[in-house]
Amino acid sequence: MPDPVNRTAAGRVDGLAALFGRLRRGWPALLWPPCCVVCGGPGAGGRDLCAECVAALPWNIGACPRCALPMTPQAGPDKYSDPGFSPRFCPDCRESPPPFARTVAACRYGFPLDRLLPRFKFHADLAAGRLAAQLLGDAVAAADAAGAVGAFEAVGAVAAGPVLPPPVLVPLPLHTARLRERGYDQALELARPLARRFGLLLRADLLRRVRATAPQTGLHAGERRRNLAGAFVVRPGPLPPRVVLVDDVMTTGASLGEAAATLRAAGVAQVEVWVVARALPPGAAGASDAGGAVQSA
Repeated sequence: MPDPVNRTAAGRVDGLAALFGRLRRGWPALLWPPCCVVCGGPGAGGRDLCAECVAALPWNIGACPRCALPMTPQAGPDKYSDPGFSPRFCPDCRESPPPFARTVAACRYGFPLDRLLPRFKFHADLAAGRLAAQLLGDAVAAADAAGAVGAFEAVGAVAAGPVLPPPVLVPLPLHTARLRERGYDQALELARPLARRFGLLLRADLLRRVRATAPQTGLHAGERRRNLAGAFVVRPGPLPPRVVLVDDVMTTGASLGEAAATLRAAGVAQVEVWVVARALPPGAAGASDAGGAVQSA
């Protein structure tokens, strides 16, 4: 008995549908192939970054899973290389844990991020923003695939506790005056593609910045914390148990810490932080002037 006609036909239709689907998804790359946003060369690996500039990326490897500062003698203060510390968290996070449970930082703040992020943040370079979101998404995917709490390195679990549902993404908000001045929210532009990539809920309305704080540039860590006191409020209503704050750069962590503390005080069980770049302490090997270039968290 011959095979049913519809069985063969279904295979052809499914194959054509899959082919057209691939073409539909791939035609933008054929018309507009990736171009390196740093040097102008051809992009590599589907990113707007060439192979040489990819090789130059300062991936944030060997970092504390809570604050994302390096814990190696080459990249941080001497106390991070003390053989007596636990490899799980840095001494500062063990002595005084921040209000967020973990930080995923794709890179350290240095070349080429110290060129790209100011262009994205202050000059509406959305191509640089798209690349930044790709890098951050790759870091999150690598961290989760490794079962890690810090990007690219399996360093153990955040903390023992109940299993929480997938997080809700919350971009670190701008004050309305700053938003009107700039015309867009760079943290929201980062969070949107991340929400699509990971299938997560985006809640840009959950946290509001109600006080127009003075610029953080030039302020020390304590001054930044005082400057940000009471800057955020949480929208009334049911809260998700787990929130991820998204921003471009973490400098001292004052802004993200204040936002996380506000969310925790309102009843959010766990707050995490995802940032494209982590600025190193002044004087650390490879440190770049994040404070002077980017008014960051």
